[in-house]
Amino acid sequence: MKAGETSLQKLMNGAIQFMVPIYQRTYSWTAKECNQLWKDIIQITLNKEGMVHFIGSVVYIDLGTPIGKPQQFLLIDGQQRLTTLSLLLCALTRYIEKNKLENHINPNKIRNYFLLNSEEVGNDKYKILLTEQDKETFVRILEGTEKTLHNPSEQMLKNYMLFSDIIEQSGESIETIYEGISRLMLVSVALDKTQDNPQLIFESMNSTGKDLSQADLIRNYILMGQTPEIQNKLYTTYWRPMEQGFGQQGYTDYFDFFIRDFLTSQSSTGRICKIGEVYEAFKLNKTFATFYPKIKKVKYVSSVLAEYVLKDSYRVFPTDEEFKAKFVTKEIYKARIRNYILESLENQNHKEPISITGNGYTVEHIMPQNPNLSREWQDMLGPDWKEIQKTYLHTIGNLTLTGYNSEMSDKPFKVKQTIEGGFKSSHLRLNDTLGDLPKWDKDEIIKRAGILAEMAVKIWPYPAVTQAELDEYADKGKTEPAYTSMAHYPPMSPTIAKIHDKLDRKLLTIDVDIVKEYKQQYIAYKSETNFVNIRPSKNELTIAFNIPFDKIKDEKGLCKNYTGIGNFANNDVLLKADENVDLDYVIDLAMQTLIYQLEG
Repeated sequence: MKAGETSLQKLMNGAIQFMVPIYQRTYSWTAKECNQLWKDIIQITLNKEGMVHFIGSVVYIDLGTPIGKPQQFLLIDGQQRLTTLSLLLCALTRYIEKNKLENHINPNKIRNYFLLNSEEVGNDKYKILLTEQDKETFVRILEGTEKTLHNPSEQMLKNYMLFSDIIEQSGESIETIYEGISRLMLVSVALDKTQDNPQLIFESMNSTGKDLSQADLIRNYILMGQTPEIQNKLYTTYWRPMEQGFGQQGYTDYFDFFIRDFLTSQSSTGRICKIGEVYEAFKLNKTFATFYPKIKKVKYVSSVLAEYVLKDSYRVFPTDEEFKAKFVTKEIYKARIRNYILESLENQNHKEPISITGNGYTVEHIMPQNPNLSREWQDMLGPDWKEIQKTYLHTIGNLTLTGYNSEMSDKPFKVKQTIEGGFKSSHLRLNDTLGDLPKWDKDEIIKRAGILAEMAVKIWPYPAVTQAELDEYADKGKTEPAYTSMAHYPPMSPTIAKIHDKLDRKLLTIDVDIVKEYKQQYIAYKSETNFVNIRPSKNELTIAFNIPFDKIKDEKGLCKNYTGIGNFANNDVLLKADENVDLDYVIDLAMQTLIYQLEG
């Protein structure tokens, strides 16, 4: 990697072409980013001492200079700012020509410095070559024929018109505008295509412009490592039709949510990730991706069920008893699928099922949510009523369905039973036992939760597969891990726990194939085999690297040589990490270890 500062003019000088790969997002800067860029440009010119302004980085791979063509660069990061500056420069040249100001600044000089390779023809003529959705609009703007576009890139056209209006109305001279643009500086980062990993660099860049969406990151992740031929095939066959289906604005507004819903549907746990974590969820989601090669078409059902049962570690399928234990304590009310759960319980083995959606049914808290419970509720729940409410309020035992939610409100249990539409007269089976109970307290909530849990395991049972079928599909010699969470290990101090969580996330995002397994004494991070092992304790983390001590480059001298010395992971390199640890340095050591294993 070679990095250095440069001006826009130096970056675009000569016969060059920045090609935006198809995996990059479409043009997405809005008026907000454009206005900020304009303010930066004008602000520079107010300083008469030659001050410059850095506007971010441009990361590219030098592809060389084909015979008879411009020098070609594959643009990894920076297309948004380069494209926006080009739109501004194009608007400036039009303004100069419209107002016959050629004697002040030659518009052709601007075009040849920044926008066009004047001696080239066809696509080689343009210093920036955008992706399919934006290419035609950008070229038409450069050529002055954008008004004839049938289906333009809307945001690009809006921003060009915005700059045209700003220049027209600002009162700034063209000399001032051009000077400001000339004093913009960038960090130019040239990658070596044989040594640098564009994806890791791309993920770690801190952009000063508009943040990448989660969908942008996923598209880049899928396509970046492929050959150009495969990139084109994947993009045109799968990704481009989705972009077109959503439309330009719909893609921007909703595509992240679409990907999240897709991941949720594919998840073995039903976990719904945060919208800002979709990319990371898309990368450690391999459970279903590994199913296909293990499924036998002639024994489809049994092989699928066996694969569920044989999953281990974080992918383990819970037994009926494990499911029931979680089901009675989980805050179901806060779950996205709460309606589905209650509706399924209501309709179990019923030939006349009800539907909650659109039929006026809502979720009712039998013990009310109001933290200021009435005296009647306090007396019924007992002296620990606050703790009982806090613990059991949103659990399945305290939830039901009703069409009379507003009538019930925070009323006493007896009133909820006897009012019109109350539990005694309810048509719903979920309310059958509620109408005749003398009280509603902790014991009754727990009792009802247990009944509903028994119903639940009949609706969502543990896969019915015989031991003989498991033996047929099991990986011989594979042993089931005894530990499935951090709860097994000694408690960490808040500071060390926070450091562990950050380190955990960083390790798991090094590569898509990395998984985590809980061992008796430590947590293992593995690709083909363990490359990092961590043993937590109250005030430090002991990190073991599975690499010979003489192979690891430890400039800070933090690692200890345990070659031939027994330790919890039987690794040669150990490091003690406390509250002063440099996590980026630890990740560098981890990456050295992983690379050593993969290349060995």
